[in-house]
Amino acid sequence: MDVDRSVDSAQKISMVIDALRAGTLKIRRQDEPWARELLALPRGPTGLLDISKLSRKALAMARATALALRGLSQEFDEKPPEPNLSLPDSQCALFRHYEALFLALTGTNSENVASPEEIKSRLLERVRHFSDDLADDFNTAAGELEQFYLENSTALFRTAQSIGGVKVVLGGQRQFGPSAS
Repeated sequence: MDVDRSVDSAQKISMVIDALRAGTLKIRRQDEPWARELLALPRGPTGLLDISKLSRKALAMARATALALRGLSQEFDEKPPEPNLSLPDSQCALFRHYEALFLALTGTNSENVASPEEIKSRLLERVRHFSDDLADDFNTAAGELEQFYLENSTALFRTAQSIGGVKVVLGGQRQFGPSAS
């Protein structure tokens, strides 16, 4: 067995031993012999387990068990809580962001616009005479909307799931990216 694999095996076996001693790993009766073999392993001068005399079966079982323990620990690791937005709060927040985008594109609030033709003329006016401001304002508003989606994507998805029988459009995708802009 090469040195890297020996060190990796010793670390994995140590993880299994710790789980056995802590009682977080329960084993079947037929697995007790290899588990006893692990628990009886001596430690070398460096503090690492001396696995040189370990049976092939015990080594294989310990390595497989360690991989399973790692997988389970990753699955159950605490994740930071996702912000919990209520339906009205999420709608209000989204419409604030949409209004900021509208303002960035047209230079005015949506309540000041009477028709789609007026939107078009305001947008063209802004492109022709205030293109730098339009770009800065739009990039800021789009960035804030993207950040909102990144921070609240799971909460928005859960909220949308709770609305039975209603189609919800959040930009057509899970994330707000450049194509949604």
